Amino acid sequence: MAQIDVYRRNIENKRKQINKLSSDRAKEREKISKESKNIINAKKSISRTKSQSTIKSKLRTIENAEKKISDSHKKVADLESKISKLEKDILNEEKKLSREKKKIEDKRLNEEKKRIRSSEKLSSQLQNSIYNNEVFKEQVVRDIEKLKNIPEKIIILFISSNPKDQSSLRLDEEAREIEENIKKSKNRDSIEFKTIWATRPLDILDAINEHKPTIIHFSGHGTADGSLVFEDSNGNSKFVSKDAIFQVISGESETVKLVFFNNCFSYIQAKEIMKSIDFAIGMSDAIGDKAAIIFSSKFYSSIGFGNTVKKAFNHGISAIMLEGILEEDIPRLYYRDDSLEIDKPLVLPDEESIHINQEMDKLSGEREDKYIINVHINGDGQINLAQDKSTINAVQNNNSNDLEELSKEIKEILRGIDLDKEIKENIKDNIEVLESELLEEKPRKGFIRTAIDGLENSLPNIKNHIELTANITSIIGFAMAVIK
Repeated sequence: MAQIDVYRRNIENKRKQINKLSSDRAKEREKISKESKNIINAKKSISRTKSQSTIKSKLRTIENAEKKISDSHKKVADLESKISKLEKDILNEEKKLSREKKKIEDKRLNEEKKRIRSSEKLSSQLQNSIYNNEVFKEQVVRDIEKLKNIPEKIIILFISSNPKDQSSLRLDEEAREIEENIKKSKNRDSIEFKTIWATRPLDILDAINEHKPTIIHFSGHGTADGSLVFEDSNGNSKFVSKDAIFQVISGESETVKLVFFNNCFSYIQAKEIMKSIDFAIGMSDAIGDKAAIIFSSKFYSSIGFGNTVKKAFNHGISAIMLEGILEEDIPRLYYRDDSLEIDKPLVLPDEESIHINQEMDKLSGEREDKYIINVHINGDGQINLAQDKSTINAVQNNNSNDLEELSKEIKEILRGIDLDKEIKENIKDNIEVLESELLEEKPRKGFIRTAIDGLENSLPNIKNHIELTANITSIIGFAMAVIK
C-alpha cells in the first residue's frame, strides 16, 4: 500500500472512532439529564410529604442519581479526552498527507522534467548520428586512410631475465601462454612472437635491431626506483636505470608503438617511455606471477582479435577479475593524448579490411550509381561492408527522434528474417538494454558498453541482412555518443 493511502486510511479510521466516542458521550449526557430530573422530582416529593419512609426512599433515589451523574461526568471527561487526542492525531495525519501529496507532485514534475531532458538529449544524439551523403563519404575516406596506415603484420619482442640471485619467476609459462593465446586469435597470422632469454643489457639493442618490433615486452624483476633487473655475464643481477631504457626506446619511436613492462614497480618506466611512443603499460606495485601471466596473455589475445590497445588493456584487467585475483588495480596504461593511434587497432582487423583497402580507388568515383560502402572503425576494429544501395537508404530511413521506434523496427526485421534463434535473442536482449539505459537521465555506461559489444559481435552473423545491419549500426552510433 502506498504511503499516501496509509495516511488516508488512518484519517478515516480515526474519524470513525471520533464518531463512536461522540455517540457514547451523547448517551452519557442523556443519562445525566435523566438522573438530574429524577433528583428534582425526588426533592419535590420530599417537600410535599411528611412520611419518614417516603423521605428516606426519595433520599436514596437522590443519592443513587447523584452517583450515576458523577460516573457519567467521569465517562464524558474520558471520552472528550480521547476525542481531543484523536482530533490531534487527525491533524498530524492530515499534515503528513499534505506533505506526501506535495512529495508525489514534486516527483511527478521532476520525472516529467527528466523525461523532457532525456527526450531532448536522445533527439540530439539521433540527429548527430545521421550524416548526409557528403559527410558520410568524407568519413569513409578517412576511415580507409586509417586502415591503410595499419601494418599487415606486427612483431612482439618478449625480453625476459630471471637472474639466479633473484626469486624465481615463471617467465617461460608467461611466454607460452602469450603465444598460445595469440595462436587462438582471429588475426594470428598478422602477429609474430619473438623471445630472448637470460637477457643482458646489450642484448636489448641487438634484439631490437634484428627484429624491428612493434611491441617490446619486458618480463622479469623491477625495483621501486624504476630500474629493471637484467643479467650480467655470470647470470647475476644487473640493474638498468629508467633513463637508460628511455634512451634505448626513444630512438625506436618510428617502429615501436607499445612498451609493456610486466615487472614490479614499472609504472615509473612506463610514464617516462610514454613521452616518446604511443602506449606504455607498467605495474604500480609488486604483481604476482599468476596475475601477470593472465593479464599479459589476455591482453595479446585481444590485440590478436583486432582490438585497440585501450580495449585490450581492459580485457586483461577483466581476466584478472574473473579469476578472482585482487590485483586488478596494479596494471596501468599510459598514452599520449595527441597520438593518432589511440582509436586504431595494431593489426588489420580482418580480411574485409584488405578488401576495402583495395576498393579505395572505386570509392573516389561516383559511388551512388553502383556502390554504397559503409565502413565502421571503432575500438573493436569492426568493419561492415555491403555492395547495395539499401545500406545507406536504411540508415537514412532511421532519421527518427524516437529510440523506441528504431528498436521496434529492428525487432520487426528480426521477426521477418531467417536467422539462428540464439543470434536473434542476443540482438533483441542487447537492443532492450540500450533502449532502457539510453532513456535514463544517468545511463549506466558499463551496461551500454556491454550491449554495444554484444551487438557488434553479432554483425558478422547478419552481414547478408543489409537492412538489419544498417539499423543496428545506427543504434550503436548514437549509443557510442552517450558514453563518450
